[in-house]
Amino acid sequence: MPGEDDGVMGAADDAFWMAERSRTTWVDPKADGGGPNSSADIREKFTMQSTEEYVVQYLGTISGVQRSEKELVACVDQAKRAGNVAWNASLTHDSIRLVITKYGFKIMDVNRKEVLLRVPMHKIGWVVHYTEHTGQQVLIIESGVAGGENFKYFLYQTQSEAQANKICETFDDAFQLVHAKSVLESA
Repeated sequence: MPGEDDGVMGAADDAFWMAERSRTTWVDPKADGGGPNSSADIREKFTMQSTEEYVVQYLGTISGVQRSEKELVACVDQAKRAGNVAWNASLTHDSIRLVITKYGFKIMDVNRKEVLLRVPMHKIGWVVHYTEHTGQQVLIIESGVAGGENFKYFLYQTQSEAQANKICETFDDAFQLVHAKSVLESA
């Protein structure tokens, strides 16, 4: 994981990761109609200044060609059986910080002293979460360039299904925000 330079940003870009946490709330009108007496879900909206941090456990990395989500789950099982990916992560030894901003994500040690990995937003293909038969919550982040053959799949164990869903929502919000900004700037 550390020292890989396939699209990982350098230390000079560290200033871009210094965004302050700034959130606004919004009501999801799809929740129950969004009328004036609505009990629609209220959640925080990811903004251009947002920085989200999550403590997760690192399971491993799978490299190779681009795979569909279904193919990847089978590949993860095979990598676990081969010993290339951890079956379970240790809270003490494998915990890391996953930091998400409009620029992408970075992985830091739990004490925030060392950046282990950076992946810019344009290199993130998708983020998927699934539950193993053991109840383990697995989060996979795809990194690579469409049409290329050098893809990386970063595997993390989350502490709960709710945390995994929140991480996926945060990535979705960040993707939507960056896409909307790109569309507005090109118009």
